[in-house]
Amino acid sequence: MATINQSQHQSQVALTGKDFQNDIYNWLIENIHHDNVSILQPKRLNPVLPNKRRPPHQFFCLQLHTPIGSIIGDTDIVVFDKAGKKPIIIISCKKSIRERLTESLYYKGLYERMYGIRLPLFVVTDDPNLEFGTEKKPRKARILATFENAFVYSTNPKTEVSGCVKYIDSLINDVRRVAAI
Repeated sequence: MATINQSQHQSQVALTGKDFQNDIYNWLIENIHHDNVSILQPKRLNPVLPNKRRPPHQFFCLQLHTPIGSIIGDTDIVVFDKAGKKPIIIISCKKSIRERLTESLYYKGLYERMYGIRLPLFVVTDDPNLEFGTEKKPRKARILATFENAFVYSTNPKTEVSGCVKYIDSLINDVRRVAAI
C-alpha cells in the first residue's frame, strides 16, 4: 500500500479546494446576470517587492500595497461593481474551515481599512466537521463570523443554520440583495 507524503496530501487538498471554488463560481455565473456586476476569480499575484514594476491588474482595487510589497489577499471570488470600479462582496470558498476563516476575516478587514469601503464577506464551505457548532453551543467559527458580520453558506445539510450561518441555497439571493441587483 503506497503512502501519501505531506506534500502530496497538500497538493490533493489544494486541487479539491480549487474544484470546490470553481463549482461555486460557475454556479454564481449561471445564476447572476446584470450589466453592472461582474463575478470574478482574481488571479493570484506573487508578492511584488517595493521599487519593482507591478504587473497591470484590471481590478487594481484588489491589490494591497504596503511599504514592503504588494499582494492580492484571500479573494477566491469577487462580486465587482463595474460602474463604480470596486468590489462589492468577497466570497471565500473553503472545503473546511479550521483557521481559514480567520485568514478570510483578516483580509476583509485589511481591504476595508486600505480602501475605506464596507466589504461584506461571504464564506462558502462544506463544513464537514460541523465547525460552527449550534446557536446554543456556538464554536469559535460561528462566534467570529457573527462578531465580524460575515455570512456563512454551508453545503452540509447537517450544519445547524441560524443567524449568520445559512444553507448554500440562500447565497444567490443574498448576493443579489447586497449587490442591489
